[in-house]
Amino acid sequence: MREADIKALLLNRLRADGILSSRAVLANEYPVGRTSVRADLAFLANDFVGVEIKSEHDSLRRLPLQLSTYRQFFDRTVLVLADRHVTRGEALNLEGVDLWRLSGGNLELLACHPKVCDAKPLADLLTAAQREKWVDRHDPDQGRDLFTAAFRLRFGETSRQFWRATARRKIKSADLSRLSRFHHVRVDQVRLRTEREASWSQWGPTADVG
Repeated sequence: MREADIKALLLNRLRADGILSSRAVLANEYPVGRTSVRADLAFLANDFVGVEIKSEHDSLRRLPLQLSTYRQFFDRTVLVLADRHVTRGEALNLEGVDLWRLSGGNLELLACHPKVCDAKPLADLLTAAQREKWVDRHDPDQGRDLFTAAFRLRFGETSRQFWRATARRKIKSADLSRLSRFHHVRVDQVRLRTEREASWSQWGPTADVG
């Protein structure tokens, strides 16, 4: 399975289990602050959750670093491992991690490890512009509230479009593109190009027969 297929499979499962609802704000390929880590998915519901997926074709080489970074910023981590990775994955520090096994196109929840209760430095996930605009004018202890507002502002509209499009059907891998802030721009570009090509086709070259 491709990573996008696994993401769609997981989102369908989390929605069916009541873990995700249309009120959740989603981000696809979320850069975790100024670290070198990018979460495959991140979502803000009751908790701030990061998702890491390791398919059959992936390596676990960076997984310890990724989990350590996730633990620093996310309230919980959802880790999806292809069947061949499970044994090695179970040997890692899985504090605050929900471990899922992917096997034969099916997902199985293997374990939910205790939630990490440490305060999260979520203000560090704000962009430089957001930090300059907000942090200096607010109580530093309000970092979580500032981050939550910024995350909803950045990803709220694309999330609403995503949930509206998938409200009455299963989530498909192609739906992940809706979580891009530039999705509507690409859709408009395709529409304009199609209209332009259709218009030009009406003015196609004609040959005079003498």
